[in-house]
Amino acid sequence: MSEFDRKRKQLVEKEKDKWIEKQGKLPWEYMRFDTWDGANDLPMDEFDLGWRNSVNITHPAEYIFSTKLNDNSNPGVSATPLKWLKHQKKGKKPYWTTGFLGLDTDDKTENMKKHIGEQWKYYNVPIEYRLNKQGFRCDTDFDEVDWRNSYVITGCSHTFGIGQNMNETMGEILSKKLNAPVINLSVGGTGNDTIMHNFVHLCRKYGKPKGIFVLWTYPYRFTKNIGYQREGYDAQGQYFDSVWHRRDLLPGQSTPKNYRDNIGPNKMWEHLQVHEHDFLPNPEMYYRRTLAQETIHAIMGDERVYELRADNPAWMWTEDVKPVSPYVLSECVPDAYKDIVLGCIESNDKKWIDYSNPDGTLSKEQLYIVNRVKCRDIVSYTDENGPQGGHWGEVINKLYIKQWLELHAERN
Repeated sequence: MSEFDRKRKQLVEKEKDKWIEKQGKLPWEYMRFDTWDGANDLPMDEFDLGWRNSVNITHPAEYIFSTKLNDNSNPGVSATPLKWLKHQKKGKKPYWTTGFLGLDTDDKTENMKKHIGEQWKYYNVPIEYRLNKQGFRCDTDFDEVDWRNSYVITGCSHTFGIGQNMNETMGEILSKKLNAPVINLSVGGTGNDTIMHNFVHLCRKYGKPKGIFVLWTYPYRFTKNIGYQREGYDAQGQYFDSVWHRRDLLPGQSTPKNYRDNIGPNKMWEHLQVHEHDFLPNPEMYYRRTLAQETIHAIMGDERVYELRADNPAWMWTEDVKPVSPYVLSECVPDAYKDIVLGCIESNDKKWIDYSNPDGTLSKEQLYIVNRVKCRDIVSYTDENGPQGGHWGEVINKLYIKQWLELHAERN
């Protein structure tokens, strides 16, 4: 335990019974800062970063989810879908599971089953997204990790593993290759400031890990902080981590108008202000990524940071990577599959249906795409145009893992 963590725990324990008079109220109704004009009067150690994870966007993770799936009886959290199942055994810390997350939804899965049938890799293979108490895709509570002898992997949904089972994720494969724990700090749908945020908090709370594998995400993603709730106990005596209530902004999906409209009239959102220029390429985007990158290097030293970028192999945003000749998918697949990749994925020169067998069934080339190039969260599929959108599968994962292992071998 670090000195920082020890002092935080002492502060929290002193106030354990402070909220007994609030019995029955939801914690965010009485433990967050409603007005920020008085925040200057608080001691600086009243604040800490806490965790930004895949679920605690608006409230501490312990209170977002009901104990039953789709139980909407919990008031005050309508902005957060209650689709997680909470598990807690006597003597064990809680964790959460769900079968679908983000772009990986049950309706898309059913559509793929209807079109592909039992030849689809995920036809009868469910995915479990399991998060630890801190809200990360890790089976171990962070208090129990031997950080000095563990690596960290961090990034966005690509390294989190949306549309992939745990054993298919980059971190799990790296762990087996390195014969060492690789702890996943990734958060889907967020930006490089969150990558830095979580790593700084990790080092402050537990000390430095053995090394870090970073997949920097797209520079135009960023986060707005709209509230704060310090760690502590609620009126029921339940402990929760600190959380900065936030909204992650993804230009292309978000605009100043639809973002503000979609989050509702709750007073909590009054601090959220976004502008048109936030969504256009500008120096601030690249500054944020540079600050995050240099912060992690300053903490770990250059030799223990193994970094790549999510805009290789150039599936979304390529302006700032053209000088380094980013990979394209057709360079990553065997010769037998280059034609279908060039014709159907990297261009629209050919129709998906042109690659089908004469009897209309899927060819080995088509099955290669849906089972190995793509993961489960394919956004749409038609018999004529084939799979559209979604995250990449094992083909691209293996490319990144190969590059990371080469960087690791050079330095060790």
